Amino acid sequence: MNKIIILGRLTKDPERVELNNYDLARFSIACKGKRKDENGDIQTDFFNCLAWGKKADTICEHCVKGDLVQVSGNISSRRYESQQKGEIVLWEVTVDDIEFISSPRDKVDEDDIPPKPVRPSRQEPKQVTLEDETEELPF
Repeated sequence: MNKIIILGRLTKDPERVELNNYDLARFSIACKGKRKDENGDIQTDFFNCLAWGKKADTICEHCVKGDLVQVSGNISSRRYESQQKGEIVLWEVTVDDIEFISSPRDKVDEDDIPPKPVRPSRQEPKQVTLEDETEELPF
């Protein structure tokens, strides 16, 4: 089972993109981690997220930088080659459900909010990949 639930704040306004005739929203969520660095500061984890179809439209219409959201979905990786850095592995969360918790104006601390139950969502359009579909899977 591949399921991830994230509670955090949007790092910037969602970006609306059309990919192969599908609406796509790209955004990133910052979450407080449990680890502390050498200075004793809590480290922050960042998650790149993708939402498709009507969810993409809803997110782009109602979310802005700093909003506190809870996202559930699955996590996947893509690999590509960069001339400067060699092979790059990119991890992304494909959003199944999103809960709008608060806006930055509400001054809500993430530690005070229990996670909301995740509601099942209807199936999204077929996910398109950015890689050539003729490549075989490694398993």
